[in-house]
Amino acid sequence: MAQTNTTQVVSALFKRASTAATARETLDRTDPLNELRDFFLVDDPVIYLDGHALGILPHALIEYMENMLPSQWVPWSNKSRRLHWSEGGWIGLPQRAGDRIAPLIGAEPGEVMVGDSPPINLYRALSAALAMARQSSSDRRVVVCERGGIAADLHHAKALCRDHGYELRLVEPHEVPECLQPDVAVLLLGHVHHGTGALHDMARTTAQAHAAGVLTVWDVSLSVGTMSIALNDSEADLAFGRTDAFLNGSPGGPAFFWMHQRHAASCRHLATPLPQGEQSILSLWALQIALNVFDKAEPLGGLAALRAKSLALTDLFIETVEEGCPGMFDLLTPREPARRSALVCLTPTEKLPTGCGHAIVQALAERYVICDFHAADAEQPDTLRFSFAPLYITHENALQAAYHLRDILLKKEFMAFV
Repeated sequence: MAQTNTTQVVSALFKRASTAATARETLDRTDPLNELRDFFLVDDPVIYLDGHALGILPHALIEYMENMLPSQWVPWSNKSRRLHWSEGGWIGLPQRAGDRIAPLIGAEPGEVMVGDSPPINLYRALSAALAMARQSSSDRRVVVCERGGIAADLHHAKALCRDHGYELRLVEPHEVPECLQPDVAVLLLGHVHHGTGALHDMARTTAQAHAAGVLTVWDVSLSVGTMSIALNDSEADLAFGRTDAFLNGSPGGPAFFWMHQRHAASCRHLATPLPQGEQSILSLWALQIALNVFDKAEPLGGLAALRAKSLALTDLFIETVEEGCPGMFDLLTPREPARRSALVCLTPTEKLPTGCGHAIVQALAERYVICDFHAADAEQPDTLRFSFAPLYITHENALQAAYHLRDILLKKEFMAFV
């Protein structure tokens, strides 16, 4: 009887899969953004759902580097070095890259600087916020962050707070409004929660913080490139982000920094920020090439179209996983479109063996589905993370990833990695 039920379930799933496949082919065929996929080196049959950790390589970057390296990276005589900084366009690269990122985050030209690492830009932003907070009140000695956020952010924020005599107070994401107490100086948040994929309402949260006399610092690493961000319109104070994730900059590429111009007088040293020391010219040029895809996306609907596609992809994936793997995962990501990012987070339920999350990710990789895994800790459970970068992920990718997940559970392929 159990075998008959299983066969019936599998048969029904495959019938629905056939219908879904037809719908998926129609969606991909009529999707104007699909041509952007050709901008990247997509290695079929790989389904790459780890773009929140590292983007993928643009085709044009390979050709550019092959031409640029022999023409500009010549033996380092003093003369050639001066020529390349000037005639080669090396001088001003951080500002030019910043001006190209500005429209992606709702900033004005001249407000964004590209350079240094994410931790340095976090330090830069949080230090500036604390300095401004001290000018207003010396009684505010707390920085609020949410639990389960980006681990590196929390680590470096904790160190900075310790060194400057501040308390780092961790709260649950839904507790943020109630935690904006009179002793709080700064609210440091990820626009997208790293552990759940939940998207904060930047304008509303910033307004709540300002009403409580609290400054805001936003990490937009996991939202930039997948949706429109409105830093100026939201009246945010400071922000920073990575370029090697959804912007598809080079591995370990430079981060970016932004500060609202109303703070220019109180933070003159950051009004026109510059990177610390010489920057990686290769990484900056790689970013310039990667950003070209957003120019190509503009006549196709731009960031609004990318946002709509990412929601459609995550909808399709969530629906297909829940149908094919009933009761096997809890969805950590909000279902409401306004609260969902391009990141879907799942945690295994008691229907699956304890601690099998990493084994599932390894089994998916055997089927060329690349995603991310976060081992359980005090902040969150075992979590499988799948990102749906709308620049290069298709509806077929989303559907096939869900089918692979279903199949490795039905066939217990993941047990080989437990």
